[in-house]
Amino acid sequence: MTLLNWGEYLTHPGEAALSKCRENCSNSFINQRNRIRDLYSALSPKNVVCIGSGYLNDIPIEDFVKAGSTIYLVDWVKDLSQLAYCKDVITECKGRYQCFICQTKYDPRQYCTNYQELDVSPKEHKQDVCSSFIKSNISPSLCENFEFGTNPVFIDMDATQGRADVFARRVSEMISRAKTPKAVFKNALREVGRLKQYSTCFPIDGQSVDFVTSSMVVSQFEFEPYGFMAKKMAQKFGTNEINRMEKILTPYMEKLRSILFPLLVEGHFEEMHRILQTDGRVYFSIETFHRPKDYDRWFWCKNLDRIMEIISKYFWFDFETLPELGNPDRMDILEGKSIVSSYVLVPKSRTDL
Repeated sequence: MTLLNWGEYLTHPGEAALSKCRENCSNSFINQRNRIRDLYSALSPKNVVCIGSGYLNDIPIEDFVKAGSTIYLVDWVKDLSQLAYCKDVITECKGRYQCFICQTKYDPRQYCTNYQELDVSPKEHKQDVCSSFIKSNISPSLCENFEFGTNPVFIDMDATQGRADVFARRVSEMISRAKTPKAVFKNALREVGRLKQYSTCFPIDGQSVDFVTSSMVVSQFEFEPYGFMAKKMAQKFGTNEINRMEKILTPYMEKLRSILFPLLVEGHFEEMHRILQTDGRVYFSIETFHRPKDYDRWFWCKNLDRIMEIISKYFWFDFETLPELGNPDRMDILEGKSIVSSYVLVPKSRTDL
């Protein structure tokens, strides 16, 4: 049997999954998207980095393009944000097509190399597209001539300075070689101690960015890369064996989480601090309460106090730029319901760290 590897685990599930996700969840992210849009409008940044951009459900990408910003979309699932971006560029309503690239204030060719100005007015053309537009019947883009430009920049990396990625790859090798589940955890605990010194930065210059979004990214550190680890261990040793050893393995897993989680969070905030200009801002949101599907009780999410400690090491909190962010947002997602809190963060001086 061929065991799952980390690269395969991160392979995006395809266009059908994107459409299903948006059909089921898009309305849940409207408030997050609007909050990012409002903060973006208040700041008018020249460039923006969206960490954990994923399906772009909460990213007002159209606003970024229309304003002519340089955009970096960062996600560890390869090509996922590119697929979502292709789907968003052109929309159709009652036979009328609209391309938001054609509405940018700056050179549209940075967003689509095939852009050509209209020979007639948009009103005469009866479509909000450029003269290169040819209707496409092949997804994901509705324009046959759409071609990526230099903007946005798509970065396939994790959001923890590479720590989650390198840990998952090394644990994957351990599982393949291990004779018992307990041996995997013992080796993983030794490995996590080496991560403290590990750091792989985004290909973005330090102190060069005006605006960063981190929307619900840190909340995912509770589940990955442990989800991958559990799935591969079940493949290797069998679900029955893992369940039989649950009482023995649980303390190892809890210890592993307690050490790895703050390392991932610290890598995340350290990298955002590195790329931000001294007067830049971060839009940060995180799940604070969760109610599982088909359950009638809410639970306080773990590790929030530790997350706030790490944030405070690198950032100040800004409650003036967008005061309305102080109101939590309620979201319905496939796994249940969430209360999400949002913050504006200001980087501390390098000398204060």
